[in-house]
Amino acid sequence: MELFEVIPSNMFSVLTSKNKDIYIKCLFCIRKLFLQETIVLKKVLVDALTNIIELKQVDFSDDEDYDPNENSGKIALIIKKLEASGWIEYEYDLTTFNMNNIMVPPYSWKIINVLYDILNERNHPYTIHLFNVYNSLKGADYLESGYQFISLLNSIKELDDLLSLLKNLDYDIRKRIRYVSSSYNTYDILKEHFDDYQNNIVRQIFFPLNTRDSIQRYKGSILQILISWQRDPVMLEKIANLSTSTFPTTDFSQAKMQTVKTISSIQDKLVQVEELVELIYKASSSYVALATQKMKHFSSQNRSTKKKLASICKYFAKLDKNTNKDLMFNISNVINLQQAGYIDEFSLYSRANQERKVLDDEQTDLGEMETFGDYEEATAIDFTYSDDAVINKMHELLDDKTSLHLKDWNLVDDKELVLSIKAIIKGIEPKAFFKTVLGEDLKDEYENNKYLVPDVLFEVVKK
Repeated sequence: MELFEVIPSNMFSVLTSKNKDIYIKCLFCIRKLFLQETIVLKKVLVDALTNIIELKQVDFSDDEDYDPNENSGKIALIIKKLEASGWIEYEYDLTTFNMNNIMVPPYSWKIINVLYDILNERNHPYTIHLFNVYNSLKGADYLESGYQFISLLNSIKELDDLLSLLKNLDYDIRKRIRYVSSSYNTYDILKEHFDDYQNNIVRQIFFPLNTRDSIQRYKGSILQILISWQRDPVMLEKIANLSTSTFPTTDFSQAKMQTVKTISSIQDKLVQVEELVELIYKASSSYVALATQKMKHFSSQNRSTKKKLASICKYFAKLDKNTNKDLMFNISNVINLQQAGYIDEFSLYSRANQERKVLDDEQTDLGEMETFGDYEEATAIDFTYSDDAVINKMHELLDDKTSLHLKDWNLVDDKELVLSIKAIIKGIEPKAFFKTVLGEDLKDEYENNKYLVPDVLFEVVKK
């Protein structure tokens, strides 16, 4: 069967017309009315549409049936268009035998709800899908009633809804990553992260997904029930009989096979949910890391007018005032600056007062000045035994090798010994290009020149 054998071929014509926004409002108004009533009177629909529609915004100038002298004719024409395109239907009132009742066909009701959900997607609260799956299966298993087959169908529906929600969430987070990547100011990122992401994603979805509806919390219990049903021939036959009673066109053998497929499908969907949740967590971490880096970047760069003005004024302040008198005079008239406490003669920024201690004459003798030599010596030591120095040394030793034993390291002096000790510590870190492998017995010692070294091997993990 083709789609337009079920729905009218011109059904979407009202949504492509120049009055499409008006028709959408009307469809949502109809939805609201039919949530309250099964059958709506035409008069009630006309009154409801009149209250929500600005008649001046409706343009039917190119419609042959439109009478510009009648305002009420606009509402009647809107209803006529909706009826002609299959969104609503008329029904005879059995008491008056007039077509005063309005009804909505099932296909129209589904499409209207889809359009409404698309527009109000962010306002839907998270429902506990995994808990519903567990509760349905647990109740059917515990009561040993005739609800096992229905519980399987409910579980499939709940997991499909959860997978759909998670896929939409994954797309939403990746869309946010693209948005943050193209943002150029801190305000937009802060608004996106704290006003939107925290409220609509973290609080509404992540929090319940990690607490009351966690996959880790219910997966094991759900699988335990399903596996017990799979291994019980009596239970499989019972579910198959329930299936044939629900769908009379299905024979017993097909029903039994379909039961096994349904249980396997639920197990597969649980695995998909777990993988998708992990993927979403990674995407969320990437989004938060990117937003943080962006905010740090914008915070560290002063892009304000004040900085640009400061750069311009500092440039002009360095010019020769005698040769640029007219220029300096014009600048002084246009830009009104006041001095506030300078670091140097050209600074435009106020700085906090800093206390500077001046050495007494007694502290500036040659004996005390030796401390500056000690400082230079300490700085040289820090550089000699820095992480970069250790990495460079290991690259030198392991240049054409895959491993090196500590006893084969030529420890000619104390400097080499200290580097070897730091290399042992560095090799424990996960990001090092080599790893430290300790011997089985740490009491084993080897003589290396004048030093005793333990049983340690350095192995290259990546070149």
